[in-house]
Amino acid sequence: MNWDETTLLAVMRHAWPVPIAPKTARLLLARGQILRRDAGGIVVRQGDVPQGIVIMLEGTAAAMGVNAAGREFMLSVICPGDGYGFVPCYSQTPDTTSLVARERMAALVVPIGTWIQISDECTDLKDAVIAVMCRRMRWMTDSLEFRSMAPAIAALAHRLYRYAQQVAPEVFAANSTDAQIEARLSQSALASMLSLSRQRTHQLLHKLEKDGAISLAYGRIVIRDIPALRRIMDTQDMD
Repeated sequence: MNWDETTLLAVMRHAWPVPIAPKTARLLLARGQILRRDAGGIVVRQGDVPQGIVIMLEGTAAAMGVNAAGREFMLSVICPGDGYGFVPCYSQTPDTTSLVARERMAALVVPIGTWIQISDECTDLKDAVIAVMCRRMRWMTDSLEFRSMAPAIAALAHRLYRYAQQVAPEVFAANSTDAQIEARLSQSALASMLSLSRQRTHQLLHKLEKDGAISLAYGRIVIRDIPALRRIMDTQDMD
């Protein structure tokens, strides 16, 4: 795809609560570079200070970490339009996660010094970053609350609910009870994100399927009923 301000703004539309101006998008494209990686390729390596802000254009990548025990875990999926690397880039500190391509992907990488220059020229970029970070902090707080206080079934429903909001915002906004959103997450990845065993995650997914929230087939997880996920998130029953 040929990327210009129109296509960049289109891919960023749902991931950035506050939009940037076309002029800002033109500057990001003109002063950044498009990076391509095949599945498994490293975009940012844990422990390095990132060279710039990453905006995903095509494909997906995973934010992966390694804990003190040497166990690798998946923190989140970075989808088209999502930005990555704001905190370590602004603070000039090593990244606590790696960004790894999950499939063939393309991303716009803007060097941090260049990003700050554009932010000084175009203050709408600062407002947009603040909005993104505020929403992420809210989602992170929600996720921590579900993982620490809610039943595991509610935590899993919450993860899939937010995933649907991230990758299919129109369907999510319609509160569809007949969605067809394929969650491109393996059961192992979900287990890692929730700190559950794969066996436990498998059992909980079948519970969600029984409740009509999702369907499972041939290794696929398809989100079907957004309101059902919301109801399960609100459950107080221990599973």
